[in-house]
Amino acid sequence: MPVRFSWHTRATYSVQVTRAFTGFCNPPATHSGFKCKSLLIFISAFEPVHTRYGLKLKCLLPTKTNHLMKKHQEILTQLYKTLDSYKKQSPAYYEYLGEIMKPQYFAKDEVLYEQGQVIKKAYFLSSGFMMANHYTEKEGDKHVVNIFSRNEIISGKSFTEQTPSDYELVACKGTYVLHLTYEEVNTIYSKFPDTQEQAMIILADKEKKELETKRMLGLDRMAMVAEFYKRYPELLKPGKIIKDRDIASFLMIGQSTLRALRTKLKH
Repeated sequence: MPVRFSWHTRATYSVQVTRAFTGFCNPPATHSGFKCKSLLIFISAFEPVHTRYGLKLKCLLPTKTNHLMKKHQEILTQLYKTLDSYKKQSPAYYEYLGEIMKPQYFAKDEVLYEQGQVIKKAYFLSSGFMMANHYTEKEGDKHVVNIFSRNEIISGKSFTEQTPSDYELVACKGTYVLHLTYEEVNTIYSKFPDTQEQAMIILADKEKKELETKRMLGLDRMAMVAEFYKRYPELLKPGKIIKDRDIASFLMIGQSTLRALRTKLKH
């Protein structure tokens, strides 16, 4: 039986409820006849469910609206499990994250930060891909220096030290992320000191992945391309997500070489 909250209690969780729609309704859109910014007016009941990660609210709304909230909750749970894989944290920490993390979907490629800008946000990549691109000072040639994929946490030196970035950060089309600002991360460290150790473990894992990438790039071309597509099978279809010229740049080979080796992989 749903538990009806008082308006005061509902207001306590209003941030969590509205966060679930921030990424879907910007500018405000209409779902099942309800405008997202006015959504709380129509909320009449919640069904509270206690989980490993704190309180989850099941909203008793029409199917489309409820589906959007369910999807957002699933993505938050995906984040919590990823963080737990590094170091388990308290339910209070995860509940706080659920209140402040903002979702964002990219229907097309989008430059988030240009080279030389200070990166102000850390990202959890729920689905899709992001790229880090470096441009040479004289010629302005682009080189793809990193490709990020599902479940990665992206918070490089520019973010942690608040210094100009050595690369351009790009979200590829079809990518869905959750993000935090630099100030919000510092607040987390203040409220939940144990998370600093978790952050160090995540950094060590990032360095390990970078070493694995260097090892891959040191293989002979056929083995390198085979391992690349084993790591990122979603990119096998040419140009669907990341263009061949960008993959070739990352692997430091020509586009024609990439296409020829990829063709061999398929046979």
